[in-house]
Amino acid sequence: MKTRCARCDYVFDSQEAPGLEAACPQCLAASVAALPEDDLLKPGAMFRGLEIKGPLGRGGMGVVYKARQIELGRIVALKVLDPRLAGDPDFIQRFGREARALAALDRPHIVRIHEFGREGDQLFLTMEYVDGVSLRALMRERRLTPAEALAIVPQICEGLECAHSMGVIHRDIKPENILVDREGRVKIADFGLAKMLRQDDAVATRTHITMGTPAYMAPEQYESLKGVDHRADIYALGVVFYEMLTGELPVGRFDPPSVRVQVDVRLDEIVLKALEKRLDRRYQRAAEVKTDLETVASGCARRVVVGRKGVAVMAVTLCLLGVLGVFVPWGQEDPASRIDRVLARLGGGDLEEREAASKELIEMGVGDRGVLARLEKLRDGATAPEARGRLEGVIREVDYEAARRVRLVPQSWIHGHGQ
Repeated sequence: MKTRCARCDYVFDSQEAPGLEAACPQCLAASVAALPEDDLLKPGAMFRGLEIKGPLGRGGMGVVYKARQIELGRIVALKVLDPRLAGDPDFIQRFGREARALAALDRPHIVRIHEFGREGDQLFLTMEYVDGVSLRALMRERRLTPAEALAIVPQICEGLECAHSMGVIHRDIKPENILVDREGRVKIADFGLAKMLRQDDAVATRTHITMGTPAYMAPEQYESLKGVDHRADIYALGVVFYEMLTGELPVGRFDPPSVRVQVDVRLDEIVLKALEKRLDRRYQRAAEVKTDLETVASGCARRVVVGRKGVAVMAVTLCLLGVLGVFVPWGQEDPASRIDRVLARLGGGDLEEREAASKELIEMGVGDRGVLARLEKLRDGATAPEARGRLEGVIREVDYEAARRVRLVPQSWIHGHGQ
């Protein structure tokens, strides 16, 4: 039965929120985030053997606290759900099923669940505490480098592949739910929106909260919750990856990453394949994304270290020029000197030498948009028709070669993202 939200007039399926007021999932989530300070657990308060240190944040389902587990002497994260959820028997059943499944996801790149249960009128989860910051916090500090993105995304892929193999999908992959500790290890948090694929019971698939964040939701999530599978997480991963590389969200008819920033055009194909609207064209497994990324970044040692102020510092070997176009290999000439040398050969009198120089410039221009910009500037300032013609020919070849290598881009623009 369709119901109109009393707060925002949005029409939603009332079966998704039984027993609660006539409010859509988005408004319910907003009401949780707006809980008054009096409803928060105070520092020093005790909760089921845990000493509360303070709140860490609020989400669609409740509040997360930093706490100390007295008996074991360890720091944990305590998630206390909205008390209204404990009044719904269907939700309690679903909560128990999901929590047991999540506790089984004992893998390096997933935040571990230590305990779950009910204390009075409050449902709770005790989780691994990650001493670090969220990916969102890192991105707010500054634009991440392509190398840092290549260090983070494969670890997200590992966590997703593990969860998907056990029949669990996240449904809300976004920078806020990706944590990076001080050693650069990445962990996926908040599988609270997960759907148990191996459960066909209708109760187990109903929810009272927002099923995903609009900017990161796959197209099929807007159409029907029943049609959503693990590939929705892969789409969301593509959004996160694009945002990490460019600082922007892939909205509407967007440019591939290499048009916005200096990255290898091979990353365009990976990002755009993850963002395919058609499920059969999208990556089918997170492991496939990881494999393709490692192929691009092969031979590069990389690590993210989070400092005390939450600023990410990347330690990267200087072998990334061919991959990212931003680092210079040890003992080799810098890109500007190389361009000058090749341009001198392009202006020579030997035909074979000019053709070799032209091919080298084309390769450089495809891998580095800065090189192409310089070639265009030289062409515009050239006074000799012959020199201008040679540069124009190289520029046309660069454009053609880039389009040929990233052959999915035109199809994605026309058939996918341009609709």
